[in-house]
Amino acid sequence: MNQRQILEQVAGGLLEPRDAARLLESHASSVRTVRLRSAYQTVDVVADPTIAELLVVEGNHQVQREQDALVVSDRASGGFRFANWQDARRLALRMNPQLELDVQVVGAALSISGLSGTLRAVVQAGTATIEDVSSSMEVWVVSGLLRVGGSPQDAWHLRAESASLELTLEEAADATVSISGRHSRVELPGSDSRAVFGSGARTVDIDATFSDVVVRTR
Repeated sequence: MNQRQILEQVAGGLLEPRDAARLLESHASSVRTVRLRSAYQTVDVVADPTIAELLVVEGNHQVQREQDALVVSDRASGGFRFANWQDARRLALRMNPQLELDVQVVGAALSISGLSGTLRAVVQAGTATIEDVSSSMEVWVVSGLLRVGGSPQDAWHLRAESASLELTLEEAADATVSISGRHSRVELPGSDSRAVFGSGARTVDIDATFSDVVVRTR
């Protein structure tokens, strides 16, 4: 029984609120990942610890459950429909920061902030701005712009193809940044391939092809 069915049974007097609360809690705890697919629409994702799973603040994508994942898509069949997807211009989400996020965006701007769960992102012909994501991160941008800011608490892997990549580390960050650049322009303090910030405890690997890469601190 999904979340909507639970609420419908409560409204129809078929399920006690106490039992519904227990079912909803079980439902929330079993979700591990938010999987997002979007094309030609601005996407903003903000971490919010008051959200059990996921809340669509603005937009008309559909949300459906697939095993331990919540899938948000403008082409999904079934699930919850928020409006006519053809009319959408922006999708704004709030999600629990501990959930994993797997996102693919084409031809649009993607903004993500505050996550502590694993992030995997692919952006094609668009821009991505990622702030204050402390956990492991794998981000691939093709023909676009990637801006990443924060202090890694796990391994980061950033990949740029025919793109611009700007990495801004917090002044107190403990990270070792290694860059593999092919036919790329690299600006990295003290070197063009490796730099150590603080204790260098966390790894940030950057793979760039035909791209511009800038690494700085703030």
